[in-house]
Amino acid sequence: TQAFESYIRNFGGNAGGYDKEEKAARAYDMAALKYWGPTTTTNFPVSDRLRQEIGIDWQLHIHQAGC
Repeated sequence: TQAFESYIRNFGGNAGGYDKEEKAARAYDMAALKYWGPTTTTNFPVSDRLRQEIGIDWQLHIHQAGC
């Protein structure tokens, strides 16, 4: 049974169900970084390298979406 869910408001999505609270929180962090970009606040520390990689992906997404 999945006791914890990770949900992003205004994203319209559920990042999944998890058996542990920490797993749900980490899934939320990844979804938040992908949706709101590298400057978003996360539950856990994120390496500068990961933020940079997500920042590049996020900028490409914004450019492709025409924002």
